Amino acid sequence: MRSLFLRIFLSFWAAQALFLVLAILVTIAMRPARHGIENQGPQILAEAVNAYQSGGERGAHDYLEELLHTQHVRAFVFDPSGHELSGRQVPPWIEDTRQGFRRAAAHPTEVSLTTMDGWTACCPIASSGRR
Repeated sequence: MRSLFLRIFLSFWAAQALFLVLAILVTIAMRPARHGIENQGPQILAEAVNAYQSGGERGAHDYLEELLHTQHVRAFVFDPSGHELSGRQVPPWIEDTRQGFRRAAAHPTEVSLTTMDGWTACCPIASSGRR
């Protein structure tokens, strides 16, 4: 009897350990990249500037709205004089971050900043891992 109980007991815990390892591996394989926006910043900035230069404010607005709907990235792109390219209203905490101020207590969301030739892209990164 003792041998049968031991086999069942060890089989149960081996199955539990195998399930735990598989669950961890599946979670790691399926989760989205959390810091992908930092890598996309220069590309977003370049494409937004190109859209602005070829289509004006409307072109930049269309590109940034498409970016929001397809990749769920809300980006704000500023020209060298500090005006937002698409003409959208910029939240004060984004403006403060762009200018170098950080109001962490007022708004704890991280912001990815990318600068190139005076142009700046600001992309909020939600703390829950969403963009």
